[in-house]
Amino acid sequence: MAGVAMAQDISITSAHDVYVPGETVELQYQGTAAGDKILLYQNLAVMPLKESASLTTMNGVYHTASALEPGHYSACVIRNESDTLAMTQFEVAPNQIPVGGKKIFLLSDTHVMSPELVDNPEGSSYVRAMADNRKLQAYSAEIFDAVIDSILDLRPDLVIIPGDMTKDGELLSHQYVAERLHLLLDQGIKTVVIPGNHDMECGVGRHYTEDSSVAAENVSIAKFQEIYYDFGWRNASDCDPNSLSYACEPIQGMKLVCIDDCKTYSRGWKGEVDGEYGCIPDATLQWVLGHVDQAVSEKKVPVVVIHHQMLTHFNKQDEFMASASLDQGDSIARVFLEHGVRLVLTGHMHIPDISKIWNENRTDSLIEITSGSPISYPCQYRILSVDDDLTTMTVETRFITRTASLEDVQRASREQIRGTLRSSIRKLVRRYLPMLTRLVNDYSNIDPALKVVLEDIPLNTESLTSVAMDAFRPVMEKVIFTHSEGNENLKLAEDQLMAEFYEGCKHACDLVFDNQDEDTRAFMLTLMETQMESRGIDNILRSMLSDRAYMGLPDESQDNDLYYTIRLKPSDMAVKPIIVDGGEEMIYNVSGQKMNSRKQLPKGLYLIRKDGTTKKVLMD
Repeated sequence: MAGVAMAQDISITSAHDVYVPGETVELQYQGTAAGDKILLYQNLAVMPLKESASLTTMNGVYHTASALEPGHYSACVIRNESDTLAMTQFEVAPNQIPVGGKKIFLLSDTHVMSPELVDNPEGSSYVRAMADNRKLQAYSAEIFDAVIDSILDLRPDLVIIPGDMTKDGELLSHQYVAERLHLLLDQGIKTVVIPGNHDMECGVGRHYTEDSSVAAENVSIAKFQEIYYDFGWRNASDCDPNSLSYACEPIQGMKLVCIDDCKTYSRGWKGEVDGEYGCIPDATLQWVLGHVDQAVSEKKVPVVVIHHQMLTHFNKQDEFMASASLDQGDSIARVFLEHGVRLVLTGHMHIPDISKIWNENRTDSLIEITSGSPISYPCQYRILSVDDDLTTMTVETRFITRTASLEDVQRASREQIRGTLRSSIRKLVRRYLPMLTRLVNDYSNIDPALKVVLEDIPLNTESLTSVAMDAFRPVMEKVIFTHSEGNENLKLAEDQLMAEFYEGCKHACDLVFDNQDEDTRAFMLTLMETQMESRGIDNILRSMLSDRAYMGLPDESQDNDLYYTIRLKPSDMAVKPIIVDGGEEMIYNVSGQKMNSRKQLPKGLYLIRKDGTTKKVLMD
């Protein structure tokens, strides 16, 4: 593809407009100087990939050292770390969906708002509400329609939606979603859903009139089940008497245990904050384990579907974003693993991420796939392909690119986050203002001179929000976008953004303590950085930006969030390959770990390839 020159006599071009998956990318550059760099940006990412080149010659060819994931790419010649001298673009085509087996379309947090809830799209109340929403809420219905079209094109064997079908549980929104889901059933596409915290007894749904809004009719637990009865409950093998949880087998040999973990008013939970969290009561947990045990005893693959995340996806998640998680989720997940669950499908946080825990001997693991929202940047869904014997599953992430009125859904969703960042920061300030106030009081009681300095801190929400916006907005945008995209570890993000974060700390101190001398400001900066580290903020950000779940702990993992292969069966149920090269047996287990001899292999059935022939061997 022809490049765009931004400096005279400097150019970069790609050998092809489109590369097939796994193909090495070839970039030709001319007119560069020693020290110039080639940086690659995937889709709309604000941070470049680690895959890059430092140039030493004026003219040459750069081949990528590793295969690039599917997507649209910009290759830029950079000088002095920031000046873009030339640019070209190319594409890596999507991976082919495997032929055969079963296909599952995984879609979460659609947050559909029925168009019937808006009397006038230009009404002041509606315009204000949409401007303050970090999602593409105003386009949720047409985005959902576009997803339905994608499902009909793919014709998967099953569609799974782990909750939050609607904006705020409005009856009209649920009816809109159910009507579209019936289009899938009419085409023979099985669909199962579970409720999320925005689906039942929500109480905050609005119907927008000309210049104001009134409460919209929402749905009870019973009404939710009635509306979606055809999408899970009708064909369930059993239903939990204490919740809307149910078990079903839409794919032969794969048993879904779909868990209703919602906290609602009628279940004794009060307030909107309680509703953000997930909970599995003891009676429901025992019901779930009974069905998992039954599936394992029948040599079936148990898969748990639940709205809230069970595992940790970044350090201190349970403190920093407690509403993301299920109460005691990590502990319950370890119980699930003990009983034979290896796959959990979740939503809620609108972030595409994969986390993993291991059993004590590290011979078996549980994978949690949490999926993004089609109306939150970068607007994704997933396609899960399961082989015929249900041994492995591949995960393919796809993007919604356009709808009837949006030419670039991803760009629009990213700008929506930018436009609502002040609101997001204000919420964080409100959450941590009481803690900051206590901290200021504690330090003020230590030293009278320090108390005078601390009086410069404006202990009110709006003033602190303004300081945070001035000091941290650029780096916060980059952190949010990078974390939302997934596979943060593939980008030059961690060190760069941590440096920018601490520059933001310095800027905040300069703003707040502008009446103090330089030494005092330096002391306050040291105090601020110490608090950031002691309260784990540094740890949280590094865990996010390096894509390391359970960072520093035995279960630390760094998994591909977008394209992944999962082993669904334990070692004694799965067929595992032994790879043989050059006549000498080179043996690897199913996880790719090299084994020194057959004696190290766990019991199970293996495929041995040697001298062009393949045979099955049972290791016992």
